[in-house]
Amino acid sequence: MIVSANVMSGGYTQNYHMQYTGLQHFWNTNEVAFKNWLHHRGILKPTKQTYINVLVGFFKDNDVYRPNDFRTLKLKDKESRGLCNLFNYREDKEINILAGHPLEKWRRFVKIPI
Repeated sequence: MIVSANVMSGGYTQNYHMQYTGLQHFWNTNEVAFKNWLHHRGILKPTKQTYINVLVGFFKDNDVYRPNDFRTLKLKDKESRGLCNLFNYREDKEINILAGHPLEKWRRFVKIPI
């Protein structure tokens, strides 16, 4: 997503172009590291593979730039769980920002069904 803005400063107008990357970009650059991280988690092997397959399919069809973009998406149980594991991966790396937004905000919009 590219955002353009005209900013007035000292009587001059400057045009800024900022590019925001979404979760898809994060997934594309971290897929292998996430798989390695997930491999060492105490989760059954078939469940791990399900999470990976679901995330691959999700990011093939969707790119989410802001946490509230999830309002328009109907997530299935495994998609929610896979995304929550992706957030956990980020948190384990002690990085609390994902695609320019705090992890708490992402978690607020991705709920695991009870």
